[in-house]
Amino acid sequence: MHKKEYRVQTSFYCPVHGGEWNGEKSDIHIDLSVNTNPLGMPENVKKLFEDGSMSLLAERYPDRECTALRQALAVEYRVHEGNIICGNGASELIMTAVSAFKACGLKRALIAVPSFSGYERSLKAYGIETVYHELKREDGFVLTDSFTDTLSENIRNMKSKGDLAVFLCNPNNPNGACIEKTLLEKTVTLCEENGVWLFLDECFIGFTGAGSDRSLKILTQDHKYLCVLDAFTKLYALPGLRIGFIFSGNDMLNENMRMLLPEWNVSALAQTAGMAALTDNEDYLRETVDLTERERRFLGDKLKALGFEVYPGVVNFIMFRTSEDDKFMGLQEKLMRKGVLIRSCENFHGTDDRDYRIAVRGHAENLRFIKILEELAG
Repeated sequence: MHKKEYRVQTSFYCPVHGGEWNGEKSDIHIDLSVNTNPLGMPENVKKLFEDGSMSLLAERYPDRECTALRQALAVEYRVHEGNIICGNGASELIMTAVSAFKACGLKRALIAVPSFSGYERSLKAYGIETVYHELKREDGFVLTDSFTDTLSENIRNMKSKGDLAVFLCNPNNPNGACIEKTLLEKTVTLCEENGVWLFLDECFIGFTGAGSDRSLKILTQDHKYLCVLDAFTKLYALPGLRIGFIFSGNDMLNENMRMLLPEWNVSALAQTAGMAALTDNEDYLRETVDLTERERRFLGDKLKALGFEVYPGVVNFIMFRTSEDDKFMGLQEKLMRKGVLIRSCENFHGTDDRDYRIAVRGHAENLRFIKILEELAG
């Protein structure tokens, strides 16, 4: 008797994040839906697995204060270690920050969209009213000066300090564009002067090549309403280990977040891997930026040649839009049949089923992807 094979139809695929699909994993040969570092994890982290260090750590309780990791982060980003809170990836810390904001009086949140869905998910979980500033397609979904008008309008509706929060992603996901520095600084000042929490997600800033110049982490020491989020998920290709951190110079907010986080929330394996990733990482980061810039240009040029609209970005992923003809309709499903997984942007605010995001991978994978697109184009 032959054993029946059950296969899930790919047409039912409804992703919430990259890397999610409901078919056989072996069917996917090129995964461009997950925007982690194409170099993979740093060699210093790989060695921990190869020499058995991680096996020994698994038998021990982790340092629940993440002391050594916070000290290493403080040196890397030039902030005080007491202003760093570590978490089980960025998602845990987004939820924790929202809960802490609510404890401090948060009533409403303003999000510039399209952007990462995790902010809205956390706000809904805590019953926080959410309003939106719609980024315009004709601007490439880049934040412009009109945002300060929206922010000022919401500030006028505030009843007390701390009852409004702003959520921004820099560089933004899904389009990968950075917020212009003077606009960002103006927003920080406006929030600080009016007691508005500003939650700034910098999880992709390390790919820009000017991360230290663009980052506002160091400003958290003097701006009590500014919180900056970062993680090792994308830059160091460690999504499975879950290492995230928030930078905040607000003692009351930090105490609330520490009380809300569970004990031992960051495993010993994650803490050790995080410290290893920060050790002698200059060459790794330089190679990451060089590869990202080179391959992003290659993919962008090829996509444009095939007739796609490519949105401006500076990180390790590209957002693009298909034309209105039938050639690339249902592109995600057509590519899945050929073993390629890309990220549909349909479930982001302000986008539709013609918008997609792809990760920048190594040249061989990128070239294979382009050749498959060219085949679909006929």
